[in-house]
Amino acid sequence: MDQIPKFEDAVSALEGELISKLILSVSIIVILWILRSISLKLISKYAKSPRIKFNAKKITLNITFIFGLFWILSVWVNEFQSLFTFLGLISAGVAVALKDPIVNIFGWVFIIWRHPFKVGDRIQIGDHAGDIIDIRMFQFSVMEIGNWINADQYTGRIVNIPNSQIFNSHHSIYSTDFHLLWDELDITITFESNFKKAKSILEEILFDNNNILTTEMKSYLDEAIQKYELEESKFKSGIYTELRDSGVNFVMRFYFPYEQRRKAKHDVIEKVIEAFQNHDDIDFAYPTTRFYNNITEGKKSKPNAD
Repeated sequence: MDQIPKFEDAVSALEGELISKLILSVSIIVILWILRSISLKLISKYAKSPRIKFNAKKITLNITFIFGLFWILSVWVNEFQSLFTFLGLISAGVAVALKDPIVNIFGWVFIIWRHPFKVGDRIQIGDHAGDIIDIRMFQFSVMEIGNWINADQYTGRIVNIPNSQIFNSHHSIYSTDFHLLWDELDITITFESNFKKAKSILEEILFDNNNILTTEMKSYLDEAIQKYELEESKFKSGIYTELRDSGVNFVMRFYFPYEQRRKAKHDVIEKVIEAFQNHDDIDFAYPTTRFYNNITEGKKSKPNAD
């Protein structure tokens, strides 16, 4: 009979201690929230640069979290059981507060170990494209191409990309294995033009373009086809004929070294213009309006009407 009151007293004391710790923990959270709110107001008042404001807000959040974590732990745990426990808790706090830098380091290790790209490669990762010029522990740098430049040429900006993006964003590599890109060019001639002669001229231009490629570039293509067991026919240039409102359209599919996209297209266009200028029976088509008289312009031999 004497043990029952003692048990009830122990339970009551445990409940009282639990409630007091919960109240103290909530109080700590409220105090830290108030202090951070005051610091954010001071930062917004005195910080001039938006970048400084952003970094300051992030630092105050990390400091508040770490300080609050250890303060609340001190309430619930009277003392650390061992040095390893103490170091483990510190490591956990640091890992949360420095999550982005740690992921960047893992990204750097992945880049060094797996070699998804290297300095000198041309890549696109997320919205950014360019040539890799440096790889560091926390970020890699690219010489930007494209953007407001309507071709794969340098903009003059160096873009620093966190290494963590290797895990978070898809990336395309221009210069690995193939070293070649494919592009298409639309050439439209009028319906009255000699389309067979025009197509023959375009085929000659493509043949000459392919012969310009170096032996090294062709070996890259052959090795990549064998490595990935791809169909060689799908990597050949060619001419495809289509009908458009303005005339007969030829789609020229051709390949070129990845760093020469604008120059390769420029060379092909100039060759096409020069070649068509030498033939009076080939004219470029463009949007226009014409009136067609079937009696005078139609075919001479017509089926008899019923």
